[in-house]
Amino acid sequence: MPNHIPGANYAFSQLVTAYHADLQSDVDAHFLLFRGEEILALCLQYKFNHNPNEVWVGTAPVLAEWGKKLAALKDKKTVPLYYSTKGRTLYEYKDHQLITGDTEDPEELAKRKSLAPLSRIVFLKPVAHVDFVPRH
Repeated sequence: MPNHIPGANYAFSQLVTAYHADLQSDVDAHFLLFRGEEILALCLQYKFNHNPNEVWVGTAPVLAEWGKKLAALKDKKTVPLYYSTKGRTLYEYKDHQLITGDTEDPEELAKRKSLAPLSRIVFLKPVAHVDFVPRH
C-alpha cells in the first residue's frame, strides 16, 4: 500500500501503478482498483458518485459483481478512498473507509441522481486505519 497523504491528489494512472493494480479495460469497474479478485482501493468520481460516503454501483454485470464483493467486506477490512470532485480529473486521497453496510432497495436507489441505473449502494465510514481491528 502506498504511503499517500490525506488531501493529496493523484491521477488514476498513478494510483494503478502505486497499488500494482490490474490494468482495466473499458468494461471494468472503474470505481475501484483491484488485483485479481482483491479490492485494493476505491476511486470515486463525482459525475458517477455524488456522495463520497457511498459507492453507487451500476447495473452492468461486472459492476454489480464488484459491488457485491465490496459489500461483502462489511466490518472486515478498511479500504483507501480516492475521490474526484465535480469538474476535476485528479483523485484526492480521503484516507481509509470502513464498509458499514449496503442496500439494493429500489426506493433508496431511486433517491440518488445518477447518470446510470444503480444496482446497489455501499455505505462507507471514515476510520483511522490504525484504530481499526477487524472482526474474526
